[in-house]
Amino acid sequence: MKAPKIVQSYWSKAYQNTPNSGWAFRESHYMSWALSCLQLKQFYDEIELVTDSEGADLLINKLHLPYTSCLTILDKLKNENPAIWALGKIAAYEVQQEPFIHVDGDIYIWTLFLHRTHVTLNISMIRKAVTFSEK
Repeated sequence: MKAPKIVQSYWSKAYQNTPNSGWAFRESHYMSWALSCLQLKQFYDEIELVTDSEGADLLINKLHLPYTSCLTILDKLKNENPAIWALGKIAAYEVQQEPFIHVDGDIYIWTLFLHRTHVTLNISMIRKAVTFSEK
């Protein structure tokens, strides 16, 4: 069975209202994204970044993280309220055409995800976007 695609999303506008993006130091925020991506890359071939232009500049051009693809579709959220930080994740879910696992930038793995055991999601946020199958 083919491993699912890993997706990370980074909406830079959602981080702008929080000093150091919620971390004690801005560098800690950057190191978290680097560790998360690099650990994912140890176990998965395909890691897609869904972001905006500013996020692509930071994570791809400045931090040189090894994403296999990068979509800057979150530029379309430029007029949205950044306090609704989940909009970036929802937009990332919308464009997926195959099974995927969305992994936040503060998640670090030390082994493969086990199928159907470590994946959680907020049903109330994406109820209409997800269809479950028990097969």
